[in-house]
Amino acid sequence: MGYIFFYISEKKDIRNFGSHSTGATNLLRLKGWKFALPVLVIDFLKGFLPVFFALKFFQDKQFALICGFLAVLGHCFPVYIKFKGGKGVATTFGAYSILAFKPFLLCLAVFLIVSKTSR
Repeated sequence: MGYIFFYISEKKDIRNFGSHSTGATNLLRLKGWKFALPVLVIDFLKGFLPVFFALKFFQDKQFALICGFLAVLGHCFPVYIKFKGGKGVATTFGAYSILAFKPFLLCLAVFLIVSKTSR
């Protein structure tokens, strides 16, 4: 989504700027929270929704895990930008938030601490 948001606002490819990633973090550095937050939420939902619906309609955790994996794979290697997408962090967090909520919270806390202290 970072690619689309950046292209709409700048008419340029985000992969040519900053960290060269299409993710929300690069978009945050280049455009600020106004652009990065919606991308972060959408990328999170890309992982969350397939797992949620797989569990809701099929009640099969293995199938839900496969759906989450495929969502992350599609995020990292999107066809529409020649298989060069984001790193999949937000999408993985979205899938993981349902599959293992307590470990997800721990990972989120570590991620936030590292993010705050490393830059």
